[in-house]
Amino acid sequence: MSECQSDYLSAALSFPNTVADTVIEILNNNKIDFDGIAFSGFSGSLIAPLVAAKMNKSLLLIRKESDKSHSFRRIEGSLDVKRVVIIDDLIVEGKTIDFIVNTLKHSDFWAGAECVSIVLYNSYRGDSEWFIPGKELERKSVKLFNFRINLFSGTVERG
Repeated sequence: MSECQSDYLSAALSFPNTVADTVIEILNNNKIDFDGIAFSGFSGSLIAPLVAAKMNKSLLLIRKESDKSHSFRRIEGSLDVKRVVIIDDLIVEGKTIDFIVNTLKHSDFWAGAECVSIVLYNSYRGDSEWFIPGKELERKSVKLFNFRINLFSGTVERG
């Protein structure tokens, strides 16, 4: 069967359980204390629900401004979430991460929610290469983790 897919989606589409299990392993091994998982966009939607279900955590969908076709709500999910892990594919400019954090901060119900960790499943840059723009995330208070799946072997590669 022929397929047409972007490279950045390949790991999540080809190895979704490997990606989800690696995210869970990272969060558990680093003893990240959180009660919800936040994501935005298609790449986050491929992995975040799997991780939330396997870990019995709440899920927060943060809709992009351009997504007006599915709901009028910018955020959907549990109102009880206070400490979130953001799951995304990679950081290029940090816009998605900033968008999620700022949307939560300026919302009526989740204004007190705090981002405690970010896990990127399509990135393996070394720690010195991290760059997250914006004033909302202080590097010292947010735990950052990354890895990628080798698409030939299906093995996990860490930065």
